[in-house]
Amino acid sequence: MIYLILISILIYCYFYYWRSPYKIIKHCDGDTSWVKPLIGKKFKVRYAVIDANESRQPGGKEATQYLNRILPIGSRVSIVPTSKHKSYDRDMIGTVYYNFRNINLAMLKVGYAVIDPRYLPDIDYDLQERYTKAQNRAKAHRLGRWGHPSQYAEMPWQFRKRTMCRR
Repeated sequence: MIYLILISILIYCYFYYWRSPYKIIKHCDGDTSWVKPLIGKKFKVRYAVIDANESRQPGGKEATQYLNRILPIGSRVSIVPTSKHKSYDRDMIGTVYYNFRNINLAMLKVGYAVIDPRYLPDIDYDLQERYTKAQNRAKAHRLGRWGHPSQYAEMPWQFRKRTMCRR
């Protein structure tokens, strides 16, 4: 009986690790994290289609804190690569899943991220609709950045463009 229980536990662990082959090491901001695969070197993953405020931008720290709450350091995740664009300076761009939950979508639902319309075509139509509905619902309920329109008037990509020009 004990052997049967041990074998069951081993099988569960085996499938758990193969289903979630990446471990969260650090969150850079609300849409970028460092991950470590089961085998290999750590790398950055950019959460596809969404854009959260930068750390230096109002609301950036809150977005990172929320990501830390829903996706704690050490969590095992799976990543579905969704973009072929090389405009991001990251190693991978994809949709991040934790316990079958789409983290990209979760960030939109609470208003801590926005859809970057330039990359919306990178995902399938069904997911585009879900992302758009989530963002519109967050706007309607004035969640996250949508609750303070004057404070968050500048979109993350506008902030990056403005601050990059000053350097």
